[in-house]
Amino acid sequence: MAVQCFLDADSFLGSQLYTAGDIAEHVNPAMSRLLGTHRILSALIMTHCALCIHHKPILSMAVCSCVLTIAANGTETLWYRTAPINFYTLFPVAIAGCGAEEVGWQPE
Repeated sequence: MAVQCFLDADSFLGSQLYTAGDIAEHVNPAMSRLLGTHRILSALIMTHCALCIHHKPILSMAVCSCVLTIAANGTETLWYRTAPINFYTLFPVAIAGCGAEEVGWQPE
């Protein structure tokens, strides 16, 4: 999804993610690049956490990244109602929730 945000900015976000009401006409390439950058940074943080799982600050950074992903998708769907509840909003939340749970339960 992150690469798709950079390649077809107007069509992907306007037709798949932000489809509630008339918000699709206000989607611009900057929104798409911002969402793509967030997804790429989140993936890099989780990869770094997997490689250096014995460092507590990196675990904390990974949990914060997961919580930020859940909060961002949750507010867009439930608070602002700009994105419907579908695969493109539930899948990142599910992955972030599983990731936060697994990283949070790491042994000492």
